[in-house]
Amino acid sequence: MAISSDKQPSIDHQLLRLPEDKTLEEATLEKEGCFATLQRYRYNLYQLNRNRGVYDGIVSFLEVEQLLRSNAQKEVELKQILGKQSFIWNMLNTMALERLKKRNWSLHRDWWYWSGYIVGRSGLLKRAFELWRSHPMWYMHPALVEDCIGRGGCCGRTCGCCVGPQRANSSAGQLGVGHCTLDCGCCSSNREFKLSSTQQEEYRDSFGFYFESSSELGDDEDDDEKEEKEDINNTGMFSPYKYCYYLASIWGISMDDPKCPACSP
Repeated sequence: MAISSDKQPSIDHQLLRLPEDKTLEEATLEKEGCFATLQRYRYNLYQLNRNRGVYDGIVSFLEVEQLLRSNAQKEVELKQILGKQSFIWNMLNTMALERLKKRNWSLHRDWWYWSGYIVGRSGLLKRAFELWRSHPMWYMHPALVEDCIGRGGCCGRTCGCCVGPQRANSSAGQLGVGHCTLDCGCCSSNREFKLSSTQQEEYRDSFGFYFESSSELGDDEDDDEKEEKEDINNTGMFSPYKYCYYLASIWGISMDDPKCPACSP
């Protein structure tokens, strides 16, 4: 007669974990409520395991977010002047609004694709990003507010455009909220002059995000120049300005975050 055994088969618990599952240190910091320290820990650990593909995705993601904010601000301005001009201008503005709606429909899906791309390739980045973006007013991080003020945006005035409902009520929706771009009508009115196309291009180069892959590097550049540019992309190094923007937008941290007293050595 067969003898039954209550002994359960041994399980290798390492096989129950997914790559980059939450670490014990993360769980401890979460329990202690140390947001800045938790995010800094995740960022530094992510830096040790970072791969080029995730970096490319972050740049594309930030570019899409800036385009959505820009379109939201264009739409707000067009709605404000609609009906106040001649029939021809009203018709042209209505057509422009329709184009913005179609463009924002596509950008919404681009946002979803790139956000999924970056969080799907790093568990650390996924947890950090989703925690930070769970705050509805994440874009009011002090570093991002300071940036808006420094660029002459509405956070430096009392109009409240960056926190008002108008941008969220555009076809860009909640993804259109955030700080001022070149297309903010309020900023343009306060500036009282138009920027030339050259000025706009320089401004976007300085403050905007775009991805330059190694395949887009000029054929006339020598190997040393190509290697230098590729190294910059491979290490994920932004300019100092864009690095601060990236930390605040993706991780919710900045260079001068206060330390959590409970986590101080």
